[in-house]
Amino acid sequence: MEMVVYPSIGNNLPYTILGLIEEFAEFQLKLADLNSSTTDLINEAGDVYWYSNAVILELGLEFEDVLLNIDVMKHKKIHTKRQ
Repeated sequence: MEMVVYPSIGNNLPYTILGLIEEFAEFQLKLADLNSSTTDLINEAGDVYWYSNAVILELGLEFEDVLLNIDVMKHKKIHTKRQ
C-alpha cells in the first residue's frame, strides 16, 4: 500500500476539498456501473473517507468530533419529529 501525502498539511483546505469532490464523483460512477466489483466500491469508499478526514484535519478538527456531531443532530431530529 502506498502512503499518500498532500502538500502543505494544515494550510491547504482547497486541495483536500477538491480531492474529496473528485473521489466522491469516482465513487458515484462505480455505484452506477453495474459491473463494478465490491472491491472497486470499497476502494473508492476508502478514498472518500481519506479525503473526508483530510478536510476535517485541515479545519483543525478531529474525525470523532464530526461523528459525535452527527449523532447529536440525529438525536435532535428524532426529538423534533416527535413533538
